[in-house]
Amino acid sequence: MSTSSTSCKIDIGRLEGKENWSTWRCKVLLLLRGTPGGLDAINGNLKPPTHPDAAANPAAMASYQQALQDYNEKDSAAMLILMANMSDVTLQKVMRLTSAKQIWDELHTLFDGTSEDKSYNLCYSFFSYRKDPLHDMSMHISKLKNIWHELKVELQKDEAKYDLPDILIICKILETLPDDS
Repeated sequence: MSTSSTSCKIDIGRLEGKENWSTWRCKVLLLLRGTPGGLDAINGNLKPPTHPDAAANPAAMASYQQALQDYNEKDSAAMLILMANMSDVTLQKVMRLTSAKQIWDELHTLFDGTSEDKSYNLCYSFFSYRKDPLHDMSMHISKLKNIWHELKVELQKDEAKYDLPDILIICKILETLPDDS
């Protein structure tokens, strides 16, 4: 496992599809946060420099070349992190794209679904959630809180900015506790 900027592959697991998109996205965001320009690249805040006009002096051209190299290094590092940590099937869906932002947007299109679909699926997951007998209590509550958090975030994206009262998560935790707790 290497963390140097020249070797951006850290084993966070491969993005296979919708089934592991949520956990993969969390891990890759953490990895990108530790990469200079990584988050800026996927969020679209990293922009290529504007090419100077033909009458630009050598100093302006040198400055442009340096800025272009910096942009390419940051965008390439983010692309490498994304592409090196996905399955070949997923890679084939994004390999035509030429920037980290384009790849990130495409992954969201492929695996997040529409906001309405995601809200419905999260709501369904939350209200149908039952404790897995193999999970201890902390894992059970953690999984429920993760679904709850994703649902709240998704509902805040809506124009109406729905806000769920915290009493719902408390009630759900209590409802799913085993009788022997």
